[in-house]
Amino acid sequence: MIHPKYASLCAELAAELETERRLDAVIEEMLEDFAQHVPDWIREPPLWGRIADLSRGNARSVLRAIAAGGQLPETCSTADARAAREAAESGNPVSLLLAGYHCGHRALWNAWSDLVDERGFDPELARELR
Repeated sequence: MIHPKYASLCAELAAELETERRLDAVIEEMLEDFAQHVPDWIREPPLWGRIADLSRGNARSVLRAIAAGGQLPETCSTADARAAREAAESGNPVSLLLAGYHCGHRALWNAWSDLVDERGFDPELARELR
C-alpha cells in the first residue's frame, strides 16, 4: 500500500507513465531485455506481438493499481493465466515466464525512477517515491 500522504502524487506519476509515449518506451525496454533470454523462435510474429500486448496490459494493471493506492490484485489476469497455461502446455520452462515478468518489472521500475528524477523532487521525497 502507498502511504496516504504520497497517494495523489503516485497517482499522478502513474498516470504519466501510462501515456502512450511513456508506456511505449517501457514496453520497448522490456522487450529488448526479454529478447536476450528467449530462443529466436519466440521473437517471431505473431508470438512476439502477443508478448508485447500482454506486457502492455500488465504494465497498465500495475500503474492503475498504483494510481488506486497500491493494492495489487490477489490473482493474475485471465490473459496472464492463459499465457502461463499455454507456455506450460507447450513445454516451455517456467523460467521463460519469470524472465518476462522480471524484465517487465525492471523496465517499469526504471521508467518510474527516471520520471522521479525528471520531476526534480527534493532528495528525501525522491527516496520515498522510489
